[in-house]
Amino acid sequence: MKTRLLAYIVAAAACVTAVSCSDNEPIKRPVQFDLPAGLTPDIARNEVVVFHTQPELDAAFGSEAAKLPKVDFKNASLAMATGLSDYGIISLDHSMTADGEGGYVLDVTVTENFATVVIPWTIAYIMPKGVSEGDISLHVTHKSGS
Repeated sequence: MKTRLLAYIVAAAACVTAVSCSDNEPIKRPVQFDLPAGLTPDIARNEVVVFHTQPELDAAFGSEAAKLPKVDFKNASLAMATGLSDYGIISLDHSMTADGEGGYVLDVTVTENFATVVIPWTIAYIMPKGVSEGDISLHVTHKSGS
């Protein structure tokens, strides 16, 4: 009897957890969006672009759009920034934080080596629904690495 009761409690807890983690809930804070390697959108460089619909996102990636993970645009928007490194990239560090005034700051640090190759980079975050380009400040820092 105690085993059966324990099994019911565990099952109920699992159901509550599953419902509370539903994909249909609005996004409340930025979450990193992992782009497949080698995909570069056709958007302005060194600016934040926010996508509010799947067709907007698909247009930015053209024939490569099918390779992208799906975004729940009913509950979120997708912010993206892209740029170029005039040298090889050792690392690409980034964070999206609240600015304390209702907006966000996307900080990107590109650590470069001394290779003579131009390499594009792209960063993306799933954002709360309704965020616009004006709500996100982009700060990009290029530094040399070893």
